Amino acid sequence: MLYSLLNIVEIYDFYYELARLVSQKCDALAAENGIRAIVTFRAKSPDRLEGKLHQRDVTKKYQTAEDIREDIVDLSGVRIALYFPGDRAKIAVLLRNAFVIDQEKQFPDKPRATADRFDGYHAEHYRIRLRPDSLPEVQRRYGGNLVEIQVASVLMHAWSEVEHDLNYKQLSGKVSQEERSILDGINGIVLAGEVFLERLQAAFEARVSRSGSTFSNRYELAAFLYERLRVSTLPESKEEPVMGRLDILFDLLQLAELNSPDKLTTYIQHLDLKTEKQPLADQIIDHVLISRANLYDSYLEMRRTASGGVRTFFSGQDYPSPAIVGSFFHKWIILERFLRGLAHARNLTSKGVVFPTRHLVRKLGLSELFQIQFDVLSRLRSELVHGVNIPEEDALREADAELNEMLEKLSSIDDKDIHEAMQWAQSGEADRRDD
Repeated sequence: MLYSLLNIVEIYDFYYELARLVSQKCDALAAENGIRAIVTFRAKSPDRLEGKLHQRDVTKKYQTAEDIREDIVDLSGVRIALYFPGDRAKIAVLLRNAFVIDQEKQFPDKPRATADRFDGYHAEHYRIRLRPDSLPEVQRRYGGNLVEIQVASVLMHAWSEVEHDLNYKQLSGKVSQEERSILDGINGIVLAGEVFLERLQAAFEARVSRSGSTFSNRYELAAFLYERLRVSTLPESKEEPVMGRLDILFDLLQLAELNSPDKLTTYIQHLDLKTEKQPLADQIIDHVLISRANLYDSYLEMRRTASGGVRTFFSGQDYPSPAIVGSFFHKWIILERFLRGLAHARNLTSKGVVFPTRHLVRKLGLSELFQIQFDVLSRLRSELVHGVNIPEEDALREADAELNEMLEKLSSIDDKDIHEAMQWAQSGEADRRDD
C-alpha cells in the first residue's frame, strides 16, 4: 500500500537535492556574514523511511502521498554546527530573511522527566520552505517543500548524534542505565564546553577590536563589527542586525587600506541598524565608495567574481554592457561629489563620511523635480552596486541620459555654493579630500 502511495527511491532523490540546495544557501549565508559554522545535509534514507512509514501507518492510516509528506517533516534535513553558541541569534535572523519559516522550536522545550542531572539537547529547529521565486526555473519544483534546519554548537551536535543513535534508534540493543548515566555526564561536559566557547568568542572579539590591529579575514571583521555595535548601539535593540556580504566588504577594505579597527571606525559611526532595508555591510560599502570613488570599478569586479554571489552584470547577455555601466557610474560619481561638496559648503554635515540621501537632498533646497529624479536614480545605483534587480540596458541608457541632463541643469544654476560644488566635483579634487 505504502509503495503505491510513494516511490521511496524517487522521493529520496528529490529530498536529497532539496536538502543540498538549502544546505548550500545556509553555508553561503554563514560564510558571507562572518559566522563560523559547519553545514551538513541529508535526506532520510530509503530503508529508514520505509521502516518509519510502516510503523506510523498503524495509527496514521495514510491515504495519499501528501499525507505522508505532511506527517514526516524531516524527509530533508540540514544541520548548522556553530563554532560559537553565541551566534545562534545571528543565524536565526539570516534564516528568517532567507526562507519561509513554518515553525521554530527551541530545545529544551520542557523539563526532562528523567533522573539526568543535565537538561540534554540545546538547539533551535526551523521548519522552512524555499521561496520558488528565488530559484532558477529548473529548480522551481523544490520550492514550497519542507526542510528541517537544526542549529546548535559543534559540541552539542556531536553529543546529540551519539545520544540519538543509542537512545532512539537502538541499533545495538536497549541502552543500560550505566550508558544513560555516561551520556548524561558527557552532556554536562558539553554544556560546560559551550560556556568556554562563549568566553572564547568574547576574547576573540576583544582582541580584533584592539587599536593597531588589522583584520586577517572576514570573521575577524565580523567580530569587530558585532563587538563595536554591541557596545555602542545594540543594547538598545533586541534584534540582531543583518551584516550582509562581509566577504566582499573585507576585500574592499583591504583594497582601500581600511582593514583595521582604527581606520574603519569613521565609516561605522552613523549606521542604520534597521537593516530590513539595507544590510550593514552594504551601508559601509556605500560610505567607502562615496569617499573613494576611484574604487567603484574594482568593487564591481569583486561583486562579479564573488563566489556564491547574487546576479551581477557582465555575466550574461541580458545585462547592460560595460560601456553603459561605466558611463552611468562616471556621471553618478560626479553627482555624489557635488552633493557632498554642497553639503559641506552649507554646513549641513558634521565631519566624517557624507553619503547623499533623500533627506540630505531635501535639506539642500534643490528643486522638487531634482529630489524625485535623485530618489529614482539612487535606487537604481544601489541595485547595480549591491547586485539586486539588475536593470535592462535600455533602462540604464535612459537613466544615464537623465543623469547627464541633471548635471547640465545644475551647472547652469546661478548660485555661488552650487557653482563651486560642481567645479569641485568635476575636478577630481574630491577624491583627494580628507574627510
